[in-house]
Amino acid sequence: MFDIRITNSKIVIVLGRLRVKLLTRETDYAVRALLLLAGEGERFVSSREIASARDIPLSYLRSVLQRLRSEKMIECREGARGGARLLSSPAAITLLQLIEIFQGGLVMTGCLFSKKLCKDREVCPLRKRLLRIEKKVAKELEEITLADLM
Repeated sequence: MFDIRITNSKIVIVLGRLRVKLLTRETDYAVRALLLLAGEGERFVSSREIASARDIPLSYLRSVLQRLRSEKMIECREGARGGARLLSSPAAITLLQLIEIFQGGLVMTGCLFSKKLCKDREVCPLRKRLLRIEKKVAKELEEITLADLM
């Protein structure tokens, strides 16, 4: 019915010829930063190093790291040997968790025929099917962890 493709932290659902992008820029940056931290183990990595290594604008990365810190996914330390490090095992952090943190959840019920949210959502014949697909995709994303992407 559908396929989830992951390449360089770009996650796309493929429904026949239709491709649906799943991650916002902020979620994509969070995945990239967390993958780097996961590979560093206990070492604190500076935000400048993460930004440079993962091609993320530093100001944007800092807001992403603050959010990850508030969600208790990373620990931050200031100073010359400061930076961020992962608090959890990469196997314990799922893509669905990150989508929920940075996007408020997985939403595929926007209108496929325009860039606006459909005005006829309640009577749209595609909506029920999209909701079913959304639930299946959420289940799949719950099973994909950072460890799987390393």
